[in-house]
Amino acid sequence: MGLFDRLGVKTIITPSGIKLVKKPLTVDKPFVFDFSSQPDMAQTFAVTSAMLRIPFRFTGLHSLKIKETDRLYALKTEMQKLGVLLEIHNDSMIEWKGDSNGRFWHSSPNRKNKEQDFRFPCNQSEKTRLATPSDIATYNDHRMAMAFAPVSFCTEKGICIADPEVVTKSYPLYWNDLKKANFSITPVGYPDCCGRHEICERNYLSTDLQPKIEYYDDEELDNYRYIAPDKHSESAINEFREVLYSMREQEVAHWLHSLQLRNIYLPDQLKTEALLIVNEQCNNR
Repeated sequence: MGLFDRLGVKTIITPSGIKLVKKPLTVDKPFVFDFSSQPDMAQTFAVTSAMLRIPFRFTGLHSLKIKETDRLYALKTEMQKLGVLLEIHNDSMIEWKGDSNGRFWHSSPNRKNKEQDFRFPCNQSEKTRLATPSDIATYNDHRMAMAFAPVSFCTEKGICIADPEVVTKSYPLYWNDLKKANFSITPVGYPDCCGRHEICERNYLSTDLQPKIEYYDDEELDNYRYIAPDKHSESAINEFREVLYSMREQEVAHWLHSLQLRNIYLPDQLKTEALLIVNEQCNNR
């Protein structure tokens, strides 16, 4: 809480929980901190600081290379998609000196103060915004998804998070809670099916998908909400398979979309089969 206080977020403890209040920034520049005792927080603070255009130097990160993924490499790679050029030192420190590749940052012609333009791209009252970046890869790491999702505040058309189900490891209700905070979370269209998602989300297919939940005589699958796609039991996989092969092929895409809306993740063992059916329907349009 103390660290975010420096970044302009005041945390107030109330009987019913906590209240977050915006306040002026008080952080020194560069923002220097030793994360040895809490290395898992580094991704969140790196992304937040960069979006506020606050140069930083974070140390004590030697354990991040042996987490769910090499988080130092993953962070550097995905931050570059946002125009942020991170440096890694001695496999234990990340540093951002304010360098940008200029690919996604652009300014409003009405802005006069260039220093402000550089420092506050995420201020909702300002016109300086990030152009839409490439998809943010999550590397099977729940913290990558959660650290980058708030970047949507700083982009013109939101941000695309690949494999969003990774959050089930630590925070299964993360996307639901973001919706409660007035985030808009929707499937997006891809020019070609990449095979990573439960459903082929090409633009011309997604326009047919309804935002409301529709059941396909599969109410029993609600028992598997928030279970990661690689964690289903053999009996659960058989239940999914039975539903899949009991429906018409033209219904499969809508069924998969229904699962997404219900926070049910299709078992990995069935994704290839389901995508083949959906792709065939796409090609027959």
